[in-house]
Amino acid sequence: YGYEVLGEPRYREAAQKGAEFILKHLRREDGQLMRAYTEGVVKYDGYLDDYAFLVRGLLGLYQATGEERWLNEARSLADTMMQLFWDDKDGGFYFTHAGQEGLIVRTKNPYDVALPSGNAVAVNDLLTLARLTGEKDYLDKAQSVLQGFTGMMAKSPNGSMHILLATNRYLATDWAKIAASQ
Repeated sequence: YGYEVLGEPRYREAAQKGAEFILKHLRREDGQLMRAYTEGVVKYDGYLDDYAFLVRGLLGLYQATGEERWLNEARSLADTMMQLFWDDKDGGFYFTHAGQEGLIVRTKNPYDVALPSGNAVAVNDLLTLARLTGEKDYLDKAQSVLQGFTGMMAKSPNGSMHILLATNRYLATDWAKIAASQ
């Protein structure tokens, strides 16, 4: 984003190096992300937030550089995120994937804390992917998340600011026009 706004190549280069490092060292062969890297040792399965924020960053790299590689990486990671974290019964994304060790219960959280919630970031990722690719599955999943958290957004709008912004983005976009142009 710094590169897009300021045009400083060093910001783009730093973002690319960071993304390349994560994709090389913190992504397993099956596409799943790991959470921690210290001196060559990789530990802990990634959470929803790890996936959603990395997809957001990769989409930002694509939009700043126009390099298809970043869009393809974002799509691949978003597809893995949907496979691992999606709640088939009620929609939305769980914070953890079903196979994570030591889970007593899987939770879903639309509320922002110091950072936007993983669900809010994921919805924005899916909306961006739907706009860029025209793939209906991304839009359908985004709609499902927004519908699933409607009650929570109404109950606590101050704690749901980013998912409310995603809702506004969804409602303000002419999705039929985008689908027709693909």
